[in-house]
Amino acid sequence: MQTFTEPKGKPRKNKRWLLALTCIILLSGIVYFNFHRLWVTYNYLFKIEHFKPGDKLYLVYPKRGFTLMRLVRPLTETDVDKMQASDEDKALLKAQIDPYLKPCLILTNDYLTTDAKNHYAATFISHDIMYMMDMDKKLALTNAFTIKPAEGSLNHDSYELANPYLPKGYTYANNIYYLPATSFLATPLNK
Repeated sequence: MQTFTEPKGKPRKNKRWLLALTCIILLSGIVYFNFHRLWVTYNYLFKIEHFKPGDKLYLVYPKRGFTLMRLVRPLTETDVDKMQASDEDKALLKAQIDPYLKPCLILTNDYLTTDAKNHYAATFISHDIMYMMDMDKKLALTNAFTIKPAEGSLNHDSYELANPYLPKGYTYANNIYYLPATSFLATPLNK
């Protein structure tokens, strides 16, 4: 009776190819499912000016106003309990809370503008990669700077102050303003 034996180097070579193929498939999946986050991170690292906290920021287009954004978060039961409403209304609001909502940035009617080209518009606080809600209520990742507007550069819309726009199921998370990271320069245009 004859027995067949495989060469000793063959199974080890197949295992290496299988391991390499598995790694390639895993990396491809990670890139595919996180492509937008990777793209936004790439833009921040290689295409956007970097600032330190406290740096003065100058607008790319000083005479044109930039609409500011605010951070909103989903309503919680604690928020509903703090509202001055009847118990029936509170129970109805609690039933409508959506656990799948994410914190995100929304546009406000407040805007940032300067008159002089060499006047700074805001002070840099920090950078974040955050979700931003567009007009169709879809979320997209964006590079945003947390800023403190300079005195005289912040303009409030009086209608917005009386009737703030909030998407259903959200409340303001804080009183901080945000702007897209591409709106600013480190130095004034004509200095």
